[in-house]
Amino acid sequence: MGLPKGRSNNLNGRPIGSVNKDKALVTSFLDYLVDSGFEKFEIEMNKLKGKDYIKIFLSIAKIMSHDRSHVQANEKLIQFFNQKIKQDGTN
Repeated sequence: MGLPKGRSNNLNGRPIGSVNKDKALVTSFLDYLVDSGFEKFEIEMNKLKGKDYIKIFLSIAKIMSHDRSHVQANEKLIQFFNQKIKQDGTN
């Protein structure tokens, strides 16, 4: 049996209420993406092929499914990936 939820034996763990570093990084990335960086993101994503593309795609999809606070960025990403799938096919 484990410890109760919210409790660990790590006394030096992340303090309650502190920001998760990964979520903060993703949030700042999505803000940048919406504000000014989507064209560069699109260029870089189009350079990726095979396993590299799939790895990034799945990482972004996972983030999008957990963080629904950036609706505008999610919509742009969904449009981008739908367009990419139509261009490249499903193979």
